[in-house]
Amino acid sequence: MKLWYLPLLGLAACGAVDPVTLARLAATSPLEADPAGFRIVAHLPDGLTLPEGGTHLTLSATRSGDVAEGVFTLARRAEAQSYAFEVAEADLPALRALQAKIRRWEAEDPAGTSGSLGIDVTACTTGAGPAPDARFSVDLAMEPGGAARPLLRPVAVSRYEEMLREEGGVGLMPCVASP
Repeated sequence: MKLWYLPLLGLAACGAVDPVTLARLAATSPLEADPAGFRIVAHLPDGLTLPEGGTHLTLSATRSGDVAEGVFTLARRAEAQSYAFEVAEADLPALRALQAKIRRWEAEDPAGTSGSLGIDVTACTTGAGPAPDARFSVDLAMEPGGAARPLLRPVAVSRYEEMLREEGGVGLMPCVASP
């Protein structure tokens, strides 16, 4: 079964994705990796933030018309000078069960099973927002206690907004205050 890391494809085209980390990621099976080790670390400039509940991991697969999918909100973890997100402890059993189900599908029908692993990160602006030339980057860990490796090289906020608009989005929006 071929798994695609969907959100990375557009960023890879502009050279922002670190090729060494991408190669290591491609060699890692998201069906075998311990989800307790999945961790995203975002290094953001002033004026840009990631709201609680705005970062998700999606694992999905199809086989002969059947679909298995799980969307897991990543929990924020305190980390100096950055935002770190990982699969919430309460979600680990469901994610592990989904991995096992997809592994069974793959064993039964390797050619007819396909899947994807996606990470969706929703950023928003605070105050006057970030300076257009301010840069942000993202690191990724895929094993418990493992070092987070550069995934998204430092990219200017203006370039990121340009990419969002090219994909039909509206760019970065101000954060919405909780009621």
